[in-house]
This record gives sequence, structure tokens and C-alpha cells, in this order.
Amino acid sequence: MSEHPGLTLEQAQDAAREALAKFSAAENVERLNKAQAECAGDISKFFVLVIPVAVELIGDTIMRYGFEKSQMGALAFVNELQKHNANPEVALAEETQVIPVAVELIGDTIMRYGFEKSQMGALAFVNELQKHNANPEVALAERELKSKFMPT
Repeated sequence: MSEHPGLTLEQAQDAAREALAKFSAAENVERLNKAQAECAGDISKFFVLVIPVAVELIGDTIMRYGFEKSQMGALAFVNELQKHNANPEVALAEETQVIPVAVELIGDTIMRYGFEKSQMGALAFVNELQKHNANPEVALAERELKSKFMPT
């Protein structure tokens, strides 16, 4: 599945609800929090420990909509949802649940580096990473984080 399908507005709404339900389930919040705690502020561990759990949680959902069950598939899925954020339901879900979940996931990590645990703090963190994007690992992390907080 190298090409990613487009989503109709109805599909985007349904997919967003399904993904948010997965992320909001108590046992999944616990799994994500545990993985985040294991990172101990190390951003590279975040991508090794937290992102795979998130992909596992929504993998079946994104596969139903034609995306591969991988980190790249999940990023493509989020980017596709963002195309529909002019719709109040999709935008509200993104603003009130997707972004706060993402901030919650990396909040403790970015706070260890002196950034506020908020959407603005996450954006400032990503912008700071850009200063070091000559390093391939940092460049990849920066692009992936930026895609989660900045609509395309």
C-alpha cells in the first residue's frame, strides 16, 4: 500500500471517532502513559516505545480506510484527516482530542527540556528541533512531530 487513499468527509468523521475511541479507552491510556514513562525524557525512546503502541492501537482502524498499519501509515492517516478540518466535527475532534492526546503523550518529555506542556510548547519544541535537523535522526523526529501539531 504505497499510495494512500483519500477520505471522504464522512469517512474522515467516522475514522476520527474510531481512532479517538481507541486512544480514550482507559486501558489504552494506561498503556500509552506507561510507555511514555519508560521514555524518561528521551525523545528517541519516545519513537521506539510510544509511537509503536499508538500505531498498534489504531492500526486496524487505519487499515480499514486503506492505510498501512505502520508509523508512516498512521502519519498519512492523520494528514488525510487534517484535509477535512474545515468540517466542524473533524476540527473539533482534532482540536479537543487528537492534539491534546498528542500533547499529553509528549508533554512530560518536552517539559524536561524546558518547554510548556501545551500545544504551543509542543510547537516550540518542534521548532527548536529544526535547528538541529542536519542530523538525520533529529530531522526525522522533527518532521514526524511537526506533522502531529501543525496542519498541512
